Amino acid sequence: GEQRGGGGEPPATMIDVFCKTVLSHGGEDALLQLTTEGQGAQSSATRFTWREFGQESGRFALALLSLDLPPRSVVYILSPNRVHWHIAWVGAVRAGMVP
Repeated sequence: GEQRGGGGEPPATMIDVFCKTVLSHGGEDALLQLTTEGQGAQSSATRFTWREFGQESGRFALALLSLDLPPRSVVYILSPNRVHWHIAWVGAVRAGMVP
């Protein structure tokens, strides 16, 4: 029979849950990064909605796939801790890679 996850729902991958969240919360903020340029300087924010997060991670996934790497290739993400790191990580997983 069909396997069930916790609560009686079918098992889902992280990407299944991510895509479902993009569809159900598209216009809501998903990622937020606050940046301050120097002491006393104004801070600025970089925001991505769930829809933008989905689009940008999809673009990153397509870029990786265009490299014709074997499935489950290891992809190293060298980046400071910022919103774009999360986009790259999810994009790598969406492309079937191992970040």
